[in-house]
Amino acid sequence: MTFPERIVTLLFKSGDFSDMSVQLTAGAFFWHQTGLVFIAMNRLIAPAFYARSDTKTPTWAGIASFGVNVILVLALAFRFQGPGIAFALSCASAVNTAFLVRALIKRNTEGIRTELWMSLKYMLRMLLFSLIAVVPAIFADRMVFARIGAADSRFVAAGVPLVVATVVFAAVGIGLLVLTKDPVAASITNAFSRKTHRKGTSQS
Repeated sequence: MTFPERIVTLLFKSGDFSDMSVQLTAGAFFWHQTGLVFIAMNRLIAPAFYARSDTKTPTWAGIASFGVNVILVLALAFRFQGPGIAFALSCASAVNTAFLVRALIKRNTEGIRTELWMSLKYMLRMLLFSLIAVVPAIFADRMVFARIGAADSRFVAAGVPLVVATVVFAAVGIGLLVLTKDPVAASITNAFSRKTHRKGTSQS
């Protein structure tokens, strides 16, 4: 979300795909990203209802989401074009998530409120870590782009700053996870270590 123009330039800018095309596409790309977390959550939460033979709740959530999407597209598409349509879809996905979460809470399933609250806190924690990590990534991107941004090749002008920024973002993010002894990161590291150990043992 921080480097939409870099990504679009790297992937598509050639031939008739001009700077204006990059800006228009990057705007839509940015607003699509805002809805990814809700789309992912919907894919996780909906099966909880299917497991209970409840197909009505996800269906009603989908209908509500579709209605919100249509209304927002009609309100935003003519003025904001692609970004408006992308924003409408992201908002619709958020409505779907809110509908499903509310339905889970109303069921008052044992432990569901605690699990949802813990999930929300973890999401906010990851958001905070991402915001911290993206600051040095932005500076790294600008420093590299200032030196090679005039290169004829888009793979150099856009690709190299993006790669450097990604490495910096990942390094700071992983560092924060290690410093805070994040349990999810620890479990992934342990699983990777066990897999590497088993592979080494089998080869020996």
